[in-house]
Amino acid sequence: MSMNEKLHLNGLVLYYHLLSIDVILGVLAGAIMAVKITGIHPGLAWWVVLPFSVWWIYLTDHYIDGLRHRELTKNPRHLFFFKNRYTVLLVLIMISLINLVLILVYLPFRIIIFGGIAGLIVILYLAGVKFLKTQNFLVFPKEIIVAILYVAGIWGSLMFYDLSCFNYELLILIIAYFLVTVMNLFIYSFYEEKTDMEDGQITIFTYFGRKKAKIIMIAGLLLSIFFVIYHVVWEMSTRLGSYGLILILFMLIFQTVLVLYSSYFQGNFRYRWMNEGVFLLPVVFMLFD
Repeated sequence: MSMNEKLHLNGLVLYYHLLSIDVILGVLAGAIMAVKITGIHPGLAWWVVLPFSVWWIYLTDHYIDGLRHRELTKNPRHLFFFKNRYTVLLVLIMISLINLVLILVYLPFRIIIFGGIAGLIVILYLAGVKFLKTQNFLVFPKEIIVAILYVAGIWGSLMFYDLSCFNYELLILIIAYFLVTVMNLFIYSFYEEKTDMEDGQITIFTYFGRKKAKIIMIAGLLLSIFFVIYHVVWEMSTRLGSYGLILILFMLIFQTVLVLYSSYFQGNFRYRWMNEGVFLLPVVFMLFD
């Protein structure tokens, strides 16, 4: 599919992917699971600040990539962000203002402290994206850093409401959710290796090469599946905790299918629909008490 064909996707489907709306829906679904499992009720403001914060990070990341590569980029998303850079900048300013008001007025001081620390890490990450010239994945493991920020945004910010809820079983769930998040980002790097290489992006695949990186990713998926199965069978004692690990197990299995049958999912952005669709599964926790 040529660049023009990729950008010819119409209407809401175009914006759904390019503006990372699928990511935001996945964050909300993950937050539903985290709230149900921990039993913490963070309030309405948290439900707005969380997705807006994650969205701001994703939009800013793509915005920087768009400005860096300009019209020369081979990535449809980066080209879209460059062509719409002024509109995107306005959206980023609006998100920042809304979040600032909600944070200062409605969130507890300890959550503000957590947000400040997380914000500093985000700034360092974005500075690395903008200014770091290394192509060494081990120096700047972009997928892993984004996964840490993503998981910390959901589970970390929630736990700061009540640190007493943190225990060994919750740690296992957070690790499992982190693993499935890392694999989500690795899958994108796997499918978009060609455009990432042409744009000079740092990913596990541009650094290790397709063959070696694919072996690493499949090994990571299998180890993650084993990790989840072991803990759901022998370690997890709570009902909702067990349900959470079982759900993550299904997510990992589906991610493995995405890797093994890439020739089918490559066409028409099927891998994007499926890879982000997996992160909508935790919404089933709305059915649990």
